[in-house]
Amino acid sequence: MTTELESTAGTIATPAARRVPHRPHIRTWSPAVLLALLMLAGAAIAAVLLFVAAHGLNRVALETEAQVARAILDDHLDDQAQVTLDRAWPQAPGARGVLPLDRDWASYELGTAFSRTFGFDASFVIDAAGRTLFASRNGAPQPPEAAPRPHPGLDRLIAAAVVRPDGRPQPAAGVLLLDGAPHLAAVAPLRPAPLSPGESGGASPGVLVTTRPIDRGLLDRHARRFLLPGLRFESGADAPGTPLTAPDGTRIGALVWTSARPGDALTGWLLPALLVAGGLIGALAWRIAAAWRDEQRRAALVRNRLSAVLEGAADAIVLFDAAGRVADVNHAAERLFGQPEEATLGQPLGALLRAADGGELTPDRLTGAGGQGCDLLAVRGAGPAEKEVPVEVRASRIACEGAPLYSAVVRDITLRKELENGLRAAKEAAEVASRAKSQFVATMSHELRTPLNAIIGFSEIIRDQAMGPLGDPHYASYAEDIHEGATHLLAVINDILDIAKVETGAMTLSERPVAPEALVTACVRLMRDRAERAGVTLVEAVDDATPAVLADERLLKQMLDNLLSNAVKFTPAGGSVTVRAAPTKDGGLAISVADTGEGIAPEVLERVFSPFVQADGRLSRGHEGTGLGLPLTKALIERHDGRIELVSAPGRGTVATLLLPPGRVLGREGATV
Repeated sequence: MTTELESTAGTIATPAARRVPHRPHIRTWSPAVLLALLMLAGAAIAAVLLFVAAHGLNRVALETEAQVARAILDDHLDDQAQVTLDRAWPQAPGARGVLPLDRDWASYELGTAFSRTFGFDASFVIDAAGRTLFASRNGAPQPPEAAPRPHPGLDRLIAAAVVRPDGRPQPAAGVLLLDGAPHLAAVAPLRPAPLSPGESGGASPGVLVTTRPIDRGLLDRHARRFLLPGLRFESGADAPGTPLTAPDGTRIGALVWTSARPGDALTGWLLPALLVAGGLIGALAWRIAAAWRDEQRRAALVRNRLSAVLEGAADAIVLFDAAGRVADVNHAAERLFGQPEEATLGQPLGALLRAADGGELTPDRLTGAGGQGCDLLAVRGAGPAEKEVPVEVRASRIACEGAPLYSAVVRDITLRKELENGLRAAKEAAEVASRAKSQFVATMSHELRTPLNAIIGFSEIIRDQAMGPLGDPHYASYAEDIHEGATHLLAVINDILDIAKVETGAMTLSERPVAPEALVTACVRLMRDRAERAGVTLVEAVDDATPAVLADERLLKQMLDNLLSNAVKFTPAGGSVTVRAAPTKDGGLAISVADTGEGIAPEVLERVFSPFVQADGRLSRGHEGTGLGLPLTKALIERHDGRIELVSAPGRGTVATLLLPPGRVLGREGATV
């Protein structure tokens, strides 16, 4: 059965599907498996605790034994120091002291008695000058040379055995290495002799030294008494155990023994029980894990099938919870949002999808469309590379146990939106073209009909000689009117042809150096008659140092004529028009025409550069014109790599400025108009 399940799962699982069981948010652990793992963990912890406790018991036992060994040594030193002091400085009135020295008395009391009663192997009487007055070893008198002098440790003890300022003696004791063997040594100051009743002692005339070997008998006796088996002395500065240090700080060896190690006994009978319990728990855990693996294998088969469907979908699929946080995504969603799955899991929906109105995206809002879907914006990428992509989202609730879960099918509708925008743009362009055509027809019919009517009417009068023979002076005036009307028609047609050339790229420039002051003077001279008839004052404000520019002279004049014509046309009588030419801060050239006319409204200012558009679009307007002056001027200045700026406000006049780039500024040499 297991083989069949594994084979079936292997044939269905795609690479996308095989990655699904590894997702942390999909894998779940069986309670039985968790219980088995907890049992194994408990057994392991118990074993660790057992070893820790055993180690702790061993350490505590070793420390206690070391304290006992040190206490034994200290007790012996204290006892020996007291015995030595009692003999060197008797407290009873009239008791005999060591001095004056009686060799027979000293041979018995300091030799035989010390050796038999207290086990001292040697005793010495040394005076204040350091001379040995008496020496005894193993209860028998010895020559003074038998005293171990000089000896650093013994000398340190002798120096420490003093009479305190209050007159009380201070003994000293320590461990010495004598003849290669450790000894307990005690030194006590000698009482001055003789002393009268009530007389206090002065400085000590010498010291009494006693030594006792730390031999096997002494150590065995204490080993049995204090449960320190194998208690012995090991020499050497690096010997382990309780260190034995001479009074001069030299380590002479250590007391060592065999520690009881009660922790080993504890592990000796608890460890087998733990091993048996661990084996039983392991067997139980293996059976539970095997059953869980079979269950997981069956669940994986179903999951792989569902995953194959999910990952094979062409549309992006996003699973999210009731809080609006992403629970899972498919490969198509990773491609759509431009982020790996790990970066999207747990993120709020707002990090992937946005509403055009900026509102919050909630499960109720997404599922409330009734299956019709809603248009949103998908966030593709992150950081500076982030961009929004139009998508259609259809969301629904998934029937499952536990917390509610929702699925959203997200489809990229960028192509559809582009087609819609293209159709909308084409429709708007058609409407604009239609309005432009209507405007063109309305404007041109007015601009063409008026001069044509004059031409036809006056030509008929001349043809029919309505005023008499042709020699009548009125005919000359009529001919002038005919000429003016024809000239106006030619200007209109020329403007239309020029703007068509610019738009089709057929306009070529005949460039040459042009002096701005001469250009302004020529244009103002041509416009002066018209300005005087309109009652408008023309003012030139051109600096003689203004540099020459490289431009098409005819087109530059045409641009300035158009601006002057508009300024004079829209400036009422009594107003003024000022023409300025000056270098710009960036090294270019600015030619501006400022009037004190009626100005242009802001809503009209945005579209005055469109062909056939005028500030006053009514046919009954008070000013003639085709509406091509500013569009043509804009096209011509841009053909010169420049631009035009227009600043105006109703009732405050208008300032139109032609800006030529620094690359066209030459200087004054060779400039002509």
